[in-house]
Amino acid sequence: MTTRVTNQNPSSGVACVRRFWIVTCLFALLPLSVLGQSSIATLGGGPNQTNANFNGFSDGATLQNAQFNAPGGLALDFFGSLLYVADTANNAVRRVGLTNDTTATFLSAQMTPIDVMTDSATNVYVLTQGDGLIRRYDLFANLLGTNNGTALVSPTAMAFDLNGDIYVTELGGALKKVTSSSGAVATIVAAGMFSSPRGVEVLDSGTIIVSDTGNHVLRAVDPTTFAVTLYTGTIGTAGANDGAMGIGLLNSPFQIAKAGGDVLVVADRGNHAVRLVDTGGNLTRLYGVTSNFWASEFPGWEDGSAVFAESRSPTGVAVDGAGDVYVSEQFYHLLRKASSTGLTGPSGSSGGSSGTVTLNPPSLTISPSSGYFPLGQTITVSSTSTNVYFRTDGVTPTTNDTRLTMSGGVGSILWKNSTNDLTALRVSGFVFSGTNEAVTNVAGTVATTNSIGVPPGLNTNLVGGIGATVLAPVVVNLPAGQNLRRLGFRLEVSPNGAAPIIGATFDAVSVTTNDFIPLVTGDGSTTGPATFTATPYTIGTTRGLSINFITTTNFSVSGFAAVALVGIPIPGGAAVGDSYNIDVILPTATDENGNDVLLNSATTRLVNVQNTPYLVGDSSPAGWYNAGDFGNSPDGTGAGQLLLSDVVNAFNASVGIRPPYPFTDVFNAMDVFPEDAPGTVGGDGQIRFLDWQIILLRQQHLNTNGIFGVSQTNWFRQWSAGGVLTTGTTNLNTTRSVSGLAPPVPGLVWDRQVLMTAGSIEHVQPLGVVSIPVHARVTPNASISGMQFRVSVRPTPGAAPLTHQVQFLSQFPNARQSVGSLSDLAVAWDIGQISLVGGTSNLIGSVLFTVPAAATAGNCYTVSIESADGSPDFSVQYEFETRAGCVWINGAAPSPPSLVSDEWRSQFLSGLSSLTGDQDDADGDGFANVLEYIAGTDPRDINSVLRLRRSTTSSSVFEMLSAPGKTYALEYLDVLNGGTWQTQSTHSGTGQIIQMQLSTSAGGTRFYRLRIVP
Repeated sequence: MTTRVTNQNPSSGVACVRRFWIVTCLFALLPLSVLGQSSIATLGGGPNQTNANFNGFSDGATLQNAQFNAPGGLALDFFGSLLYVADTANNAVRRVGLTNDTTATFLSAQMTPIDVMTDSATNVYVLTQGDGLIRRYDLFANLLGTNNGTALVSPTAMAFDLNGDIYVTELGGALKKVTSSSGAVATIVAAGMFSSPRGVEVLDSGTIIVSDTGNHVLRAVDPTTFAVTLYTGTIGTAGANDGAMGIGLLNSPFQIAKAGGDVLVVADRGNHAVRLVDTGGNLTRLYGVTSNFWASEFPGWEDGSAVFAESRSPTGVAVDGAGDVYVSEQFYHLLRKASSTGLTGPSGSSGGSSGTVTLNPPSLTISPSSGYFPLGQTITVSSTSTNVYFRTDGVTPTTNDTRLTMSGGVGSILWKNSTNDLTALRVSGFVFSGTNEAVTNVAGTVATTNSIGVPPGLNTNLVGGIGATVLAPVVVNLPAGQNLRRLGFRLEVSPNGAAPIIGATFDAVSVTTNDFIPLVTGDGSTTGPATFTATPYTIGTTRGLSINFITTTNFSVSGFAAVALVGIPIPGGAAVGDSYNIDVILPTATDENGNDVLLNSATTRLVNVQNTPYLVGDSSPAGWYNAGDFGNSPDGTGAGQLLLSDVVNAFNASVGIRPPYPFTDVFNAMDVFPEDAPGTVGGDGQIRFLDWQIILLRQQHLNTNGIFGVSQTNWFRQWSAGGVLTTGTTNLNTTRSVSGLAPPVPGLVWDRQVLMTAGSIEHVQPLGVVSIPVHARVTPNASISGMQFRVSVRPTPGAAPLTHQVQFLSQFPNARQSVGSLSDLAVAWDIGQISLVGGTSNLIGSVLFTVPAAATAGNCYTVSIESADGSPDFSVQYEFETRAGCVWINGAAPSPPSLVSDEWRSQFLSGLSSLTGDQDDADGDGFANVLEYIAGTDPRDINSVLRLRRSTTSSSVFEMLSAPGKTYALEYLDVLNGGTWQTQSTHSGTGQIIQMQLSTSAGGTRFYRLRIVP
């Protein structure tokens, strides 16, 4: 129901009717100087019927539902139908439809957006104060790039100049220029010239106007000499006077906007008014009565004619093509519109040539211009222009995109794109004269012939160290209109000269959608990577694979694909300088109609044996898997740098997100724990929590003396003679091993220091938001100061998939979170950020997700904890086990949840066809599976059981083979079935035989039992 409230303003005698926030005033007579009799209306914001607070964050009908929180900079799109709002305190950019009166969130999770702009191409520019960046988005909110190469310092406002470059004010008093073509940031006016400037605009003449907020004036900056002069107001004097220069005064002016004829609209925040300034510096008021005339219900918020409309804390302003003015006001968190202002819209262009200038477009070529290069490729660009820009996403570049360095008419693009062929490459060359330009656009093309083979990389041929396994893709390129549905070929690797035959483990490897380097495969975009057969053979010193997709049903290639990925093991007997030929032989194929397709075998590709050093921990950028193809040091020196992207790669791999193949060099680069030491190559064949923690420590230069007191903290590794890895600069012939590990103890069957469990919930309704607690129980005498795990919510077969992102609400601060998909995410804390006490169950946090609307009774959503790992410090690595939970829809669980861990069940029971339940006895020794789990014994071995026996040396001593990590209590009763069991002694399991001394009762009889202490 619409409410109507009549307000009487005693100071002005104005009777007004407020309908929501639209006010029709019956009469008003206030002494204000205005340019025209404009009408002011609230577009949206402030309290509404669902939220009485002034501020909020809600979309919908702009007037009835939309709420904002400290709205700041405003911008209209090129057509004047959309208003973009820097919703600063909501860390969002909002988009207000002016034709449909609807507000929607354009961007969220921004770093304190302070200002917005648009260009004629409908791109949206967002200035974020939190990180000092200007980001450019298309109208679909896709990030197109970052305009400034150097971060700004507390920026407050921005404006385009006539050339498309951007002027930015900084809170410290500086004015800076961002050159759009290069991203270069230059200081135009040094910090301190202005006092907390909050606005900037460029006149048609090119003059830059700055709101010198702390000095209560507008200043003019010459675009050529950068000289600063007074534009209007009196420096250091705040006031509300209208009038000419020397009379008119401002009070803390914020953002400014340009109308036609270079009239400026100023958010005069301290005066709670919107003011106008003409080119002579004359000040007038558009709207905003003085505070002593404010209405009493919402002081400073009245709509209607400009002669009595109120304003309170205006901040941002924008002018549309009709001269209407849009204003953001932060006290009530409003958007306002002033219509019939008498203004005209800002001019669309200014200056430039008065005649027509004919420019010849530059020459521009690229080579190669077609093909799929998952190993990377160097693209040579030739042009008569020095203004060459490129993109790799199929979009024609502008001068706002990546600029290519040209020298002598030639430049090069390092193409590293494993999911696209060169048809995604776009290159543009520009020539300019005044405001005129000519451009030549070149795009990559589809292949012109059918071909199959191992493609070249950045170094033309592949390189591998002695003992390394080199990964090589087999690629098909097809012209337009051609497709493959069946394929067969032979792939052979032959030694050249005296090089020995490659290793017998030469084979094809599986390609998945979770690989470290994603590939386009011949899967027809249907059911995942296509399956094939690979049959090995040997002819003399040549090893080969017969690969075919003859019976495969989901194999389909159009355009390009990697149809196979093979691992080529370089033998230990090889020498630096040896080489091997890779050839595709006798390729044959058919298309979707069963017609034969002639495939041309590509040029023989070489594998050159070279022991390329690589920096330990350095895996980004991820060009390819072989040494020299990844990291920031592919120059053969082993030197380089560790960046945050290296930490992210190792972290993702540790939780199962895009891990490299374990036999590759890039995997070894991520495997840093145990650390290298003189004479010993580090790593243990796993990428786990401590690996990325140590990379992070090194990246931040926080282990200057090494974890173990080693003076050299950054290491490189490389293959050497005999096929072994060496470390550092000592060139030692040291095998890759972990020294000092004790042999397993006799009683070690299963030992884990931490059990992580996810809870279960029953009778949950569709669309309900569930919260599943996650606990970690740490064994006594252990502790955790850093950890990681991956949360996964999976529907059981037949249940509807999730439609909302899984979330994790952490019990501890500083949690790192990385989203994998809608149904999973990874969580981690660095060492020293948490403290989990041994012998207790610790609440880690809660998994939150929304049950799909299509979920039905009996469905279960399994909440799994995967890749759990953690440590007390940088030198000890603990073993974790986990137990999944389940959310049951509209009913109870059909059986109690299992008490054994998921890892224990997989280790001991996965191969059994029956007797896998908790209460089953898999080995028939009288102990149920769950009891064997609790005791740390083997459920498949009848001789592995919790058992006491008398010592062979003393009848008063029991002995038993203990399990490590277990605590045993020997208890007794003097009268069976009577009294309470008393503790004789407690013992910690070591994995060895332990002994327990007996005692006798006064009557000579005593009964004993052995209990495992939880």
